[in-house]
Amino acid sequence: MNKRNLKSVVNKLLGKLDKASEELDCYMQKRVEKRKKIGYDEENGKPVEECIHEEENFEIVNGIVDRTSLKQLVDMLGALNKISNGEEEDKNAGVILIPQVNENE
Repeated sequence: MNKRNLKSVVNKLLGKLDKASEELDCYMQKRVEKRKKIGYDEENGKPVEECIHEEENFEIVNGIVDRTSLKQLVDMLGALNKISNGEEEDKNAGVILIPQVNENE
């Protein structure tokens, strides 16, 4: 990936991060309302039909800032900073190289 494409991707991600940071205190709230209607036989009083109506409503509400989401945004910002500055992660990080042992010795 060349530098121009990389900068374009970084700029798009920064825009998304900016939007996400503004929405850190927003939550999706789901409300379910159930109604049950039972029809009875008039002669013997037993139920003959049953109708269940279920309705879901979604609402965006404000609350406290989610720490996990905030940490994810900060981590992503740090990774973007490294990429944009040209720093690459060490590909051998966490790898232990063991020299080959000759069995003839």
